[in-house]
Amino acid sequence: YPRGLIGAMLARLDVGVALFFVVSGFLLTLGFLRPASEGRPGPRLGDYAIKRALRIWPVFVVTLVVVHLTVARDVGAGSWVRSLTMTTLYGDRFFSDGLTQMWSLETEVAFYVLLPLLLLGSARLARRVGVLRSTVLLAGLLTAVNVVWVVALTKPAEEQFPFAHQWLPAYLDWFAAGMVLAAAWVARSHGSRHAVVRLLDLAGSLPGLCWTVAASVLLLASTPLAGPLDLSPSTTPATMLLKNLAYLAVGVLVVVPAVFGPPTRYRAALEHRVPRYLGQVSYAVFCIHLVVLHAVMAMTSTELFSGRFWLVAPLTLVLSVVAAIVLHHVVERPAVSLAGRLTRRGQPTSAAKDTTPSASSWTQVS
Repeated sequence: YPRGLIGAMLARLDVGVALFFVVSGFLLTLGFLRPASEGRPGPRLGDYAIKRALRIWPVFVVTLVVVHLTVARDVGAGSWVRSLTMTTLYGDRFFSDGLTQMWSLETEVAFYVLLPLLLLGSARLARRVGVLRSTVLLAGLLTAVNVVWVVALTKPAEEQFPFAHQWLPAYLDWFAAGMVLAAAWVARSHGSRHAVVRLLDLAGSLPGLCWTVAASVLLLASTPLAGPLDLSPSTTPATMLLKNLAYLAVGVLVVVPAVFGPPTRYRAALEHRVPRYLGQVSYAVFCIHLVVLHAVMAMTSTELFSGRFWLVAPLTLVLSVVAAIVLHHVVERPAVSLAGRLTRRGQPTSAAKDTTPSASSWTQVS
């Protein structure tokens, strides 16, 4: 990538993982809290599992096959098993070339498993102090676990598990932020004027300010204070924690104007059919883009980290979107339709209209 400030900020665009985790925490938690707040039954655990599996696994498996037929041909049965069971992070061998981005998907899947347990555990407290307060308390607990993990437990755990710095505990605060946003949105939809709701509405009414602050935080994270700019992990707990918290701030500041406050041009732009469609195919882009990147680098005779960013990046982006569109229509949509048919049994014939602001713009994790 380019050197200097621009290169440093481009290197920090892995902040997209934080955005993804915040959005995921928001939408998935909303799927449980909103029906309960309206007196409707929430998703059954079996249906929840089916929808999650059919949402992510089919495209993932197709990508896995493509990678093992092209980029990473010399892999053993163990690599296949770890990939298919999404347990690579818990072993001593990292992902094959073409699949290295899947660490975040495995962490996401761990959150899928944990979320119903977390909400079940906080349900009794919610009946006493309300959903928003109980979720804030839960988020505080998860953030405390995150800080302890990053500061005190990651390095010892890495002695036996080299990828422990990428496990779910290292990112619980990002998911927790999304959970709080979901609880605040539910409270807001029922007329609550809690201080948290008012603060989020104020921030949501100022998207330009949110983006300016987010850019400033990202600029801070582009300095050595947040650790190395390459793919190596941070060398000290302090840099790990600062980077984690900076990315958390950026993720929240981007999401809040999309779902809180009055209608704005920012929200209208997200609701346009182009970003909505790109949101629908974005999971396939995530899965397939490294395969495309390897192909583009081979076609342009470019070595890894050797430059030529302005040639490689646009080609990879365009070709990844094209490949993702094919995957979306051939694999994703049929799988999601199947999940709908499998989970429709016993449910009411009509459901409440989804009025979540900009919900359709974030369908990659819904």
